[in-house]
Formats: sequence, structure tokens, C-alpha cells
Amino acid sequence: MIAPTPGTLRPIPTRRTAWRHTLALLTLLAGGAAHAADPPEPPIFVDGFDGWVAVCSSLEPIQWGFRGNESASDFFIPAWQQRKFGDRCPSGSEMLGFRDAECHEVLGSPANPSSPPEHTHCTANLCCGAPPPIPTCDQPADAGIPPEALDVEPPVDEEETRGSLSDLYPGQDTRTGDFRDTLACDPAIGETDIPPEVDEPPEAEVLQAEEALETWEQSDGSDLAAQQTSAPAPISTSPGHIPDDVCYWSVLPPLLVVPCEQMLDPTQPFDGRDVIYVRGFGTEQIKDALLFGDSEARKTWPEDRAAFEPGGYFYGAAYDYWKDHIREHLWAVDGSPWDVAGWQWWAGDADPNYRPKKNRVLIVAWSTNQRLNYSQHAFLTQVSDAIKYGRNVLSPPGLPTHQYRPFCANGCVIISHSTGGLLVSSALGAVNAGAYGLETRSLLSHLRVHVAFDSAISGSRLASTALAVGSPMMTDPMRDSLCAIVSPMFDTDLVCGMGVHNVLQQSVLVDLMPMVAQSVWGPVLSLSPVPTLTVAGGAPVGNYVWGGTKWLLPGIDDGVVTANSACGNPNPVWPDGVSAPSGVIVRSLRKSFDLGDKLSRATQIMIAQKNLMAGHRPAPLNYLAGMCTPYLSPSGMVLPVVNSMRSTPWDPRRRYPNHYSMIQSIEDHSYNGGGDAANPWPSSVGAPASAPRHYLEPRSGWVNNEESSAVTDAGIFRQFPDGSYLVKPQFANSVEIVKGKSIKFRLFRRTHKVWLWKRTYERLAGWETKQSSHYVYEFVARH
Repeated sequence: MIAPTPGTLRPIPTRRTAWRHTLALLTLLAGGAAHAADPPEPPIFVDGFDGWVAVCSSLEPIQWGFRGNESASDFFIPAWQQRKFGDRCPSGSEMLGFRDAECHEVLGSPANPSSPPEHTHCTANLCCGAPPPIPTCDQPADAGIPPEALDVEPPVDEEETRGSLSDLYPGQDTRTGDFRDTLACDPAIGETDIPPEVDEPPEAEVLQAEEALETWEQSDGSDLAAQQTSAPAPISTSPGHIPDDVCYWSVLPPLLVVPCEQMLDPTQPFDGRDVIYVRGFGTEQIKDALLFGDSEARKTWPEDRAAFEPGGYFYGAAYDYWKDHIREHLWAVDGSPWDVAGWQWWAGDADPNYRPKKNRVLIVAWSTNQRLNYSQHAFLTQVSDAIKYGRNVLSPPGLPTHQYRPFCANGCVIISHSTGGLLVSSALGAVNAGAYGLETRSLLSHLRVHVAFDSAISGSRLASTALAVGSPMMTDPMRDSLCAIVSPMFDTDLVCGMGVHNVLQQSVLVDLMPMVAQSVWGPVLSLSPVPTLTVAGGAPVGNYVWGGTKWLLPGIDDGVVTANSACGNPNPVWPDGVSAPSGVIVRSLRKSFDLGDKLSRATQIMIAQKNLMAGHRPAPLNYLAGMCTPYLSPSGMVLPVVNSMRSTPWDPRRRYPNHYSMIQSIEDHSYNGGGDAANPWPSSVGAPASAPRHYLEPRSGWVNNEESSAVTDAGIFRQFPDGSYLVKPQFANSVEIVKGKSIKFRLFRRTHKVWLWKRTYERLAGWETKQSSHYVYEFVARH
């Protein structure tokens, strides 16, 4: 079957001749009509249109069908509808540029053979036909290699950064992940058997510990939580009124008063705003209180304020907690080497570099051995005193001495970690509710944003575990199983002894029980008028002994807190609620397994995704626990989501009021706060700026360095009256990466590629070199 040459008259085929053409074409496509040494003849496209005929050629597979006209038939070739034309057919001039199609002259009309010769040209109706959808997918979900394929090449591993989401998906709002609900393409191609380790039960000691903890939660633990019917009364002394800011460009005569906004510096993190640091839970404070009954760790706020001042026990603990973090991002609060501080790789920087910053800081001290209301008061008082008197404010060298700017002028940025997130948000909510008097509400206008790293804002089941093991009602076999987990957390067996409940039940552990954190403090922190940005982690293994903490934490977690808590999601989760962790329904569990990752790490991630415990779930077979955004795994793999559970009890997007998820990553709990001796900040050990920044890598061959956007609410990019943003819009610059294994072959004179498997990833630009905290200092509260 040979295509007519230009100028050849070809009559419109009857239905019989159309079938004959089709059979010949199918024979050709199957390879039965052409000799192996001969190139295949091009198939023929025949379109009946007002008696005129267009003959076009293509090397692509085709579909054949009728348009409802018994005397005319069409072969529709999707390749002719090229991507750049969208939903319309190409024009005649555009058709001339097609590689696979050409239009031919037609002499006369079968209805009037004597009519003069005319040219069909390349009209849309003739050479385009009914346009197929835009071929946005690079391959049908699971295409195979056709038997007619020639020159099949060996499989090749591929990894490619395809570009930014905004470029790849024009017309879509890629600032949040919701645009993925509209995409027709499957982000995962190919599947394999899930490793059996994913569904293996935990070790016997973990099962015993889980049983012991459940027993306590349903008895003594439930009674203890029920006693916390409302938030404890705030400390009676008020931090007092905060005066309006007055800034002096020069304190030398003549005095020059300027608007404080003029003293912002867009070259600095947070535009040069002052920073307040609030630490997390202090296991060493519990340990010291148990080891030494009359130790400094037993001193209390506000009676023993000296212990919370520089030189005191609690201040020293807070200082040690933050000094390496502050050096990495701002300046060396502990002195030399002064120049190895302030790591950055911002837009315009050719390479990563150290550039010490100019932000002043305040390190807040509080006691783990007291309940949360005392810690709130300690935080509010220390911030108020810093604003009014400059008390305990640390200033970097080189600040101009002739200028004066009150602390928190232009609004402070609060950086919290772990329990600090619950402390700060609940304290600000209590102030806004008037719990500390109307005059204290003036403090709120001096605070710009709260960034909560790995926040225990909804508590942690590990707090329940510690309280359970110290309970006088715990029997020895049950206590022993829990002690194997708790004693490494506190680095002492004393927490497993009799009589320790008097210490533990007076501590912030009670407030960190998930039921108490959500039911008692949830309504309070929901009143905070200061926007909170959350940064969450999904570490592949748990903290402390043999990763056992992961089995006690439902869903994805960072080893200490769950993703639900760290993201700021108030959904009640089993055992304190009836539901499984927030998550999604996926098309296939096998396609949700990350074939582009190390097998051992991908296995650990899916174990966490399937650790739903006894919580009720909507789809028992294909439901996975999620993180802040429903579309991405902790490593940034795009999941094949079929139901993102919007507006259900399992919605991963739900947030406490005025709380916004910003980043999710593969990080472990300790990294952004107190740190881990096994993975110190490079700047803290004098390493060059080029040294890799990564999270704890507990197993050989793992590279834990991925970050993804966790933005689910575009309100996070709002602008303040002074022109700075809550989060700069440039943060929404994620890139899409594909990994897979492909095979190339030839068919119909063309080289084709088929994915044996492919996985798609969405990560923040610069993820290879930055960590989650670096994005915060680059994009938050800046112009």
C-alpha cells in the first residue's frame, strides 16, 4: 500500500475499501507485509471531506474509526496534534512544519470529476482531524515493549532535574501541592514487590512495650489526663505594658529620631530583625532532678530567677542548646573563630560562604521540671524585659554604637524547637485571651512570626511513655518493657524506679501527653495572633535505642514527634482519638514504594507510612500516613494519590488557626535544635562552607538531605504593611526530579523510550546543599 504522490487523484473509499485499507495497515504495523530488510511503508490517512481527499503519512501507530458516515472513514493519528498547539488543530502554515504529515494535491472531485483541479492545502479538518488531548504524559502508565521493536538497548538508569514546577506546569498554581489533583499523568510508573520487612511485626520487646503503654493509657493515663480539665492558672505577676518603639539614627546631639522601619536591612536574615530562641524538652534536667534531689535542676520559676539568668543552671542549658545553631545561621555567640559563622547560599551567591550576620538574639530559659504555665510566664517575662530594658540581649560585634533601636522593634522573630513550639504558641494565645491582663497584650505587636522546628504542638506519645514507666501502678513486667525505651531517652535507669512519679507528674511531661496538649492547650494556642510556620521531619529511623521510638509513634515521625504534631495538624489520632494518622489513599502501594531510594531507607519510610496502629482508616488496603502535604513522602517522592482526604478527619492539610506548614524533610528530631554529637553543624567544628549539610545518617550508604515545600495555604506568602513578607514568594521555587530505569528501541524508523519504572520527586531548589533551617533564614520575614 503506497501513499499517492502529489497530484494523484484518490477517490473517497467505500466502507469495504476502508476495511481493506485497515487490514493492510494492521498487517503493516504487525510487520507481516514488509521484509525485514525493507523500511516499512508509511500508513495512509484518508479523510472524506466534501469530496476532497487529503493523504498524509506518519510513522506513529494509529487508531481507525468511523465518523458516522457510511461512505467516509478516518484514520486519526495523535502524533499530528503536537503539544504546542493545545486543544486547537494547527493551521495550514503550521502543518507544513510537521515532520510526519504532509498534504497532497487533489485533482477533481468524485462528485464532479470534470471540475478544475484544486489544492486542499493543509487545513485543520483534513490533516488534523479530531484533535486528541494534549499528550502531557511521557508514557502511558505501564507501557511495555512491542514485539515488533528493533535494536532494543540494555536498560539504563536515569536521573534528571526536569526544571521548576512553575515552568513545567504553566497556568497552574504550583505554590501548593493542590495542582497535582488536576494532573492526568501517573507520577509513578512500574512497580515491584514490597519488601517483606515492611509488613513484619516489630520485635517482641517492642510489642511488649506497646501493650504496656496501651494498658496505662486506658487506665491511669486516662485518669491523669482527665484531671487536666482546663489550662492551669497563669502566674499572677504580669510582664507588664510594652511602650511604643522609638528608634534613633543617632543618639549623639542633635538626636535624630527615625521610623524604625528605616533600620531594617534586607541583606540580613529576617531583614535584620531581632531573634528569640526557645529551646525544647530537657531530658538532662529530668535526669539531674532525679539524681540530685537538691540540685539546681529542682529550682523553680519565678522564685529562683537567678537560675534562669546568665550563669544559672537553666540559662546555661538553653545557651548550650542553641549556640551551634546560632553560629551556623547568624554569628558566633561563643566567640572565635568569628569568621566561621553565618552560612548562606542565597540568590546571587556563586558558592556557599560564611558571612557573619548582624541580628541581635535573646536566649530564653525555662524548666522542664515545671508545668507549662510556669514556662509560659518565664518566656513572656524574659521577652518583655529584653524589650523594655535590653536585659540578656546578645549583640554581635560591629553594630553601630551611635544608633539605638529597642529590642523587637519591627517585630521579633521567634525560633522554637520541639516542646518550645507548644510553649510559645500557647503563651501567645493566653496573652491574646487576656490571661495576663490587658496591658500585656501590647507585647504581641512586637512579635512578627514564630517558626516552630519539629514542634510538639500536639504533644508526643513519648511523654506518655515516660509517665507510664514512672507510675506507681505499673507492674514490674510492664515497667521493664517500657524502661528499655525510656532509660536511653533520659540516660538513666532512675526514671524506671519507684517514687519518681512525684517528679515526673510535676513536669511538662503532663502537658506533652497528646490528649492534654490537644484538648487543654489546643484551644489556647488557637488564639495566637502571631503567625506560626512549621518545619517537620520524617526521619527513617527512631531516636535512641534500636529505633524503638518509631513503633510507639503513629504514622510518620522524626523519632520524637509525629508529623501530625510537627505540621501543626489538630486531628486527634489514636490512641487519644479514634482515627489513624492523617494521610491519603493511593492508587497502588507498590507504586508508592520508592524504587529510586536505597532499599533499606525506602523500606523504613514505608514502615512508618503503614504504622497506623489501631486507628480507624477509610481504606484499609491503600491508605498511607502522610506528612504536612498529602502528595509527598518524607524524601519528596510524589505519591500516586487518588484521594487526598480533603475535609475529612484524615485531612493532612488541616491546621491550628494561624499556623502554616512551610517545610517537610527527612530530618531527625534533634538536628535543628539541641543538635546531635553524631552530626554536628559543620560551622561548629570549623569546617569550610563547602562542607555538606545533611541530617543524621544512622546507616551506611544513606544520604539524608532532602527537603520539600510543605505549603498548603498560599496565605503564607502574604505581605506586611512594611513591605516584607511572611515568606518570600521566591520560596515557591520547587523543582521536579525523575529517577528511573528505561529501555530504548526502534520502531517505524524512530527511536522510542519506555520506562521500566519511574518515580517523580518534588524538592526545594538547592536541596542538595541546604537544610530546612537555611530556607527559614533566607525566606522568612524579608523583603
